[in-house]
This record gives sequence, C-alpha cells and structure tokens, in this order.
Amino acid sequence: MNKFFCVIIQILLFSAFVYAEEQVVDNFPAEWYKDKEVKIIEPNLEYDYSSLKREKIILSPVEKYSTPHNVYDGMPIKLKVKRNVRIGRNLLMHGTPATAIVELYTTNGMTGIPATITLGQVSIQGLDDSKIYCYDIETGQNKNI
Repeated sequence: MNKFFCVIIQILLFSAFVYAEEQVVDNFPAEWYKDKEVKIIEPNLEYDYSSLKREKIILSPVEKYSTPHNVYDGMPIKLKVKRNVRIGRNLLMHGTPATAIVELYTTNGMTGIPATITLGQVSIQGLDDSKIYCYDIETGQNKNI
C-alpha cells in the first residue's frame, strides 16, 4: 500500500513540471526566407477534378532498343498503342503513334547487373499531354546469383 501512494505522489509531482509557461517561437524560417523570393504554385482551376477515373494505355516500342547501341539521355523513342482504349467518349485505336523520352539509362554492369532504360514524358497523338502520367523502367536480364 505504501508503494502505491509513493507512485501516485511521484506521478503528481512530475506531471506538475510538464506544462511550459512560455510558448517557444521559431524565428529561423522567417529570417531565412526574408530576402529570398518564394514562388507560390497556384492550382489549375480550369481542370475538372470531378472525375478522376484513370485508363491504362498499353504502349509498345516500334523498334528494338538496346542500351549499348545508340541510346542516350533525352532520346525520343517511337511507340504505338498496343490495344484499343476508350477514354470518355473517344476511342484510342490500336497502332496510334506515341513518343517517349529516355530520362535515364544505365548499361550492363560487370558482375551481371542488368541494364535499365527509364522512359518518361509520353505524348500520344490525339491526347492532351498534361493529362498523361507515365513513368516506366525497363530492366534487362539479371544474371546475379
């Protein structure tokens, strides 16, 4: 019983010191940004956010690309739509041309590390580029054991 009262008294004493009297104000951000220009990004108010439905568009390359042969960052890659896709009331037909940009590529490693090609900035004929989101990483055969 005596231990119980000691624990209660300790809790009451320690909880009395938990509350701070003065609010701590951090002045560093105000001082850091006072001579810097900060751009405020405005939302796109013209876009209709009521429908956020997404459609998957499967693309395939027109030619065969390989990392050791003539691939570089920023290179445009020719693609085509592999399957018909209905987007709203529009039909995106099979074979519609598209392009993508090689954002990053790495060649094969010495110990069997596979090559990778990262594609981005996809544009498809007949679609608004700002409504397309694509980021694709293609990896070669992994020979690590």
